[in-house]
Amino acid sequence: MKKNILKIVYLVGGLFVLLFLVGELLENAALKVDPNEPKVKEVLSLNNDNYNTLILGNSITQQGINPEVLDSILGTKSYNMAIGGASIFTMELLLRNYLITNEKPEYIVYGLYINEKEWPDKVRPTIVKNLDESIVSNFYETNSDVVGRGSMDFYNEFKAFRYRNVIEHYLKYLLNSDLYSYSYKQGFLIRKTVAKPIKEVPPNNAGLNFKALKRLMSFCKSKDIKLTLVDLPNHKAFNEATSNRDSILNKLRNQLQLELIDLNKPEEYSNKDGASLNHLNFHGANKFSSILGIKLKLQLPIE
Repeated sequence: MKKNILKIVYLVGGLFVLLFLVGELLENAALKVDPNEPKVKEVLSLNNDNYNTLILGNSITQQGINPEVLDSILGTKSYNMAIGGASIFTMELLLRNYLITNEKPEYIVYGLYINEKEWPDKVRPTIVKNLDESIVSNFYETNSDVVGRGSMDFYNEFKAFRYRNVIEHYLKYLLNSDLYSYSYKQGFLIRKTVAKPIKEVPPNNAGLNFKALKRLMSFCKSKDIKLTLVDLPNHKAFNEATSNRDSILNKLRNQLQLELIDLNKPEEYSNKDGASLNHLNFHGANKFSSILGIKLKLQLPIE
């Protein structure tokens, strides 16, 4: 009986050790091939950097707006806080977290992604795990609209589960490492690869999480932070395949009365400006950032 109990203890202990080792390996792999993991770490470690302009959004914004170009035009000190796959709610949490250790920015430029179905209030597990406890308890845990909370939070305590999706990224990296060639500067993801020509895209519906956007608007207003929305360029084929876009834009302008800079003009970009569908490469991002900088200079009260 005693021997059987010892066997069970050794087996359980061995499984936990294996789970720990697999988790460590997957985390290291994620930091190598998933550009969002090192970016999350960088964002959460910002301390007394005190940027007066923050850029928020998902991967299209992270890869599309170069703070260095904006600063050269506007004379600002900006940082691109956008993260791949980030929802509006994720950005609100990161902004709240940022304000704990940094002075509030004067301006926020939010790169909206309208040409796809409405994104729910999802949050990357690594972000939840590393946010300040007060942010988690006061805003994440109290939001009943968050997708995947509850039992998923328990499983995400284990790195082997939290980083499970990196296996697919790593296999793609082994097949073509150039696709994962990138660097960061002021939070801006620099990719110099050029995408293959894209001719056809499946039909899709435009959408936007207005509830999450209203929450972010309310928070920025309470902190006296100027919020400006920007519609980044999507690929021409993607625009043509998208329906319901005009109604989303009309609701933004007429119902929410938000200031929206519509720069979704794919005709101004060539295939050489893209790194993938709707994602600009370094050359395309610099071109777009120059156009955006000039627009912002006309609209923002920046001295």
